[in-house]
Formats: sequence, structure tokens, C-alpha cells
Amino acid sequence: MTTLVAASDADFGWMLGEARTTGTGGLTLAEGGLEAPEVLAMLHTLAAKVRASDGFAAWMIVAEGEVVGLISYMAAPENAAAVEI
Repeated sequence: MTTLVAASDADFGWMLGEARTTGTGGLTLAEGGLEAPEVLAMLHTLAAKVRASDGFAAWMIVAEGEVVGLISYMAAPENAAAVEI
């Protein structure tokens, strides 16, 4: 089964190679990681900006305990009828 798990600042740090101190324990990363560190850092910055205005921003795509992808808003939702991901 594939699920979405909210990605925190600590999770982005973990995906960038930092030691996990908080966040979603027990998950592993797909072999080779998800993306180049520069791209993950950019997504982390974008998620922090969106999270500041909406509270939600990015989610890890998890399959059988392994993080296999990311999904996020492109910008803070302007209304509940539609969002861009």
C-alpha cells in the first residue's frame, strides 16, 4: 500500500543526509535517494514558505516503509476548490 506522510523540516534534513533527530521514524529512503541535494534543498525552502501561510506543504510518498517520492503544493492554496501540486 502507498501512503502520504506529511514531510517536516526534520524529514527534509534527513532526506538531505542529516541524522534523524525527530520526525517519522522507521522509514527508509529509496536506493539512491529521491533527488539531487540542490533540488531537495529548493523543495524544502518552498515547503517552508507554503507551510508558513497554510500549515501544510509537502508529503512523502511511502510504499512499504520506504520513501519513494515527494508531492507538494506549488504555492499556498488560494481557495479550497483547487490547489496546484
